[in-house]
Amino acid sequence: MSIKAIIEKASEGTLDEKEVIAFSGACRISLDEFAHEFSKYVAQNYWDGLYDYSFCDGAMNWLYGFLTDPAYLESNDNTISEFPLEVYLAFDAGEYRHSGDEESVDPVRKYTDPAIDKVLSAKNSYKAIKSDIKQLAIVRASQL
Repeated sequence: MSIKAIIEKASEGTLDEKEVIAFSGACRISLDEFAHEFSKYVAQNYWDGLYDYSFCDGAMNWLYGFLTDPAYLESNDNTISEFPLEVYLAFDAGEYRHSGDEESVDPVRKYTDPAIDKVLSAKNSYKAIKSDIKQLAIVRASQL
């Protein structure tokens, strides 16, 4: 199964935690690394216009459930990593009209888009570039 197929199932709400654990094991990555790659893939494809807001919101809602699941938390010192949480919160912010916003305000454009831009901008650091190399290996391994 590829990361793309996993995200599609997550967006539909049909992804099982066991599939993620098996995928992570096959790719030799931790569940936290999986969460980072999943979040980065969703955010980048949204920003590039390949995925729409609704699709990404569904995928990130699934991931948030996974991030709060004991299987993930126990594997990650009972903490949720910042990057996946930031991506989740960016999409969550587009789900509703915020206090003080007029009815004409599009919460996706006002809140989600700038937040996604911000988290992806941080991707240009050395650490993020190293992570991109690892992501490429994950994508290739999942295509085998």
